Amino acid sequence: MKKALIAIGDFESGKNLISQILDFFFDWVTEIHLLYVID
Repeated sequence: MKKALIAIGDFESGKNLISQILDFFFDWVTEIHLLYVID
């Protein structure tokens, strides 16, 4: 049972990490898109 909880914890932190990376990536893409639109 403990191992299952640890695995779920790792999965949750992994999901958080992925969503943070995606947020960063989308922010970056939006910034570049805005730069091109303004120019």
